[in-house]
Amino acid sequence: MGDGRWDDFRYFLAVAKTSSIKKAAAELKTTQSAVSKRLERLEDTLNVRLFERGPTGAKITFQGVRILNHVM
Repeated sequence: MGDGRWDDFRYFLAVAKTSSIKKAAAELKTTQSAVSKRLERLEDTLNVRLFERGPTGAKITFQGVRILNHVM
């Protein structure tokens, strides 16, 4: 994984904690677009879907929980 890729986990953790891309963006002092792009890049790198995104927020997937357990 490239140097910036490890930082993508910080974005993943923020979304997992808040269940919201919007709230994670506020917590990380960045934009929703930046958080979404980081999550997409991490999902592409890991070849798994980490969150189901919808109008009620970001619900972590089974694979996301497994990754979360490894990074905590």
